[in-house]
Amino acid sequence: MTEDPQVREIKRRAFWRRNGGRFLGFGLVIALGVTGAVLYRTGLLNGLAPDGIGGANPASSTPKVNLTTPFLGTEAGPWADGAAGITLPETGKLGKYSAEQVRAFAEQVRKVLITARLDRRVIVEGKTEHVFALMAPEAREQYDEHREKEKLPVDGGSFLYTRIAPGYPLLEVEPKVKGELKVFLDAKGKLTATTNYVMAYAFKPDQPEKITDPHELIAIQRREAEWFLEDNKQIRKSQHGLWWGEKFNGYDYLMSCSASEKELLAPTFRENQQRRTTGPEPTAKHDRKHYFDPNSPVGDEDGCKK
Repeated sequence: MTEDPQVREIKRRAFWRRNGGRFLGFGLVIALGVTGAVLYRTGLLNGLAPDGIGGANPASSTPKVNLTTPFLGTEAGPWADGAAGITLPETGKLGKYSAEQVRAFAEQVRKVLITARLDRRVIVEGKTEHVFALMAPEAREQYDEHREKEKLPVDGGSFLYTRIAPGYPLLEVEPKVKGELKVFLDAKGKLTATTNYVMAYAFKPDQPEKITDPHELIAIQRREAEWFLEDNKQIRKSQHGLWWGEKFNGYDYLMSCSASEKELLAPTFRENQQRRTTGPEPTAKHDRKHYFDPNSPVGDEDGCKK
């Protein structure tokens, strides 16, 4: 059997493609990253922190944020917890696919997202085999070839999964999730899904008493992605199953720039402490609500550049 040209193309190219020059290249996953310190100093946090946050003696040993409810006072506070935020769309028969097949496909995409973005075996321990086990048998091999060609770090993050920076433990709470999963047939009749989610991760600070705003505890990832079911009988059986498509896009926000350079995710609290005595700092093009909104446009802003 021959190899499907679409699968071969996926094997050979980067997946964060440009759209009219506005989307970032794959290597710049840090797009739109803006530190909490920037927002704090510019006054954008005013009125958003819960009572009692800010203005206290920084030398106090009493934390100014609640580590059991770290999202309180942030835009992600009302969002669903973890997997509950990734819901299945209403589905029915699509083309040659029965309603049951469409739903099974949507459930598979949902499971990949939960594993790749929320499962601590993957995002903390780096056991990415749990992600590829849910995809076509050849997916791991073809992704590894892509990674080697693009010179991506083996222990770094990816367009397929999140990696938390070592030395930045997550708090014992589920990430907050907001977004949407859609299923449809593409122009070639392939069963296809798009996912567009913002996920907020809460981290354990080194010195809780020095945290003055809850936004310093969290880091945000926005990811838009495309997925499709490969079931062409003319190609190898090992290529059958779930694949990523070409359309991947997104940004990180409220994150550590030094971690993002390594394709890893971390919060801003350590860099914020340093920036209070150094400057200038990066600036944001939009207000904070823009970056928490999965429906906002994705631009080419790099908030880690001064």
